[in-house]
Amino acid sequence: MTSIRTKISLQHRRPKIFFGGLINSSANLYVFAAQRRRMQTPTFPIWHFPIGRFVKVTRLVHPLSVSVFLALLVVSAHAQFQLRVTSAVDSTAYPELSVTVQCTLGGNPSTLDDAGILIASSRYSIRPLRVQTLDTSRGIVRITWLADPRLQTEPYSKIIAWKNGAGASDSVRLPRLPIVRATNQRAEPIEEIALGIIPPNVTTTARFYLQLLAGRYNADGTNELPITIDSIVTSSPIFRVEWIGWSGTQSSLPTKVYSPLLYLIRVHCQPPDTNFYSGTVTIYYDGALSYTIPISCNQFPLPAPQKLRFTWPRGNELLTPCSDVT
Repeated sequence: MTSIRTKISLQHRRPKIFFGGLINSSANLYVFAAQRRRMQTPTFPIWHFPIGRFVKVTRLVHPLSVSVFLALLVVSAHAQFQLRVTSAVDSTAYPELSVTVQCTLGGNPSTLDDAGILIASSRYSIRPLRVQTLDTSRGIVRITWLADPRLQTEPYSKIIAWKNGAGASDSVRLPRLPIVRATNQRAEPIEEIALGIIPPNVTTTARFYLQLLAGRYNADGTNELPITIDSIVTSSPIFRVEWIGWSGTQSSLPTKVYSPLLYLIRVHCQPPDTNFYSGTVTIYYDGALSYTIPISCNQFPLPAPQKLRFTWPRGNELLTPCSDVT
């Protein structure tokens, strides 16, 4: 089965539906609907069907028809909103980062606003700080955001934007910037701090480490720079943090942190009862940046086992806990 990987938009009168297509060896055309709408075209009737479902639309009689149809799809796709990164990431105002993009809508220059933009990796996304139109006649826009350690774990980020219901994206390589993470004593990364079950009014102390996995370089690229830890706070009075520092020699904040050393942080917890408590530990560094890790203690009550009822594709199937699904 051959896949049309580009996102495609067809419009005949109203409304608009976005598609991806699949054509198999029998020249059957399938479309993937991104919106739940009803649309009627002169040649290909498309009716009301669920989001995310491949639906057979029609049989294309001749392979030439497939080529003509695909050509029409490509032309239609080029008439939509497009975004292209036109500069490298500017980190001279670190911790602010910026990039310049060019936008077109239907082949004409277009602008953006910050409500329709994301900077994203494969796991996380953030909103920009500012969106500035530099040249309206050419559709040149500068997008500025705060450096985020969650994005720095991958070499590229995507600039994703929406305009008039259409989306577009382009990738940009990130410069070398500080990567901050929480680890255990073996320098293995951790994503949360679970303190387990703690009796009421009993203090439990846990530890984790802050590591600067990689730092940014100075202007001439000869030295790796440290970061400055400004403060560490928790979102709940149940949890209290204590900065110890490197090699067990306690220091006060703010302080410098160097790659790739491990800096000890202790967390003290004294719950008043056996209820479940959760919060966050947030580490502020380099004046405007932060790194947050979830923290919790005790357990929350679980309801009695519930059956899950499916409504698609056949409907009315019941899934019970621990049952096998094929």
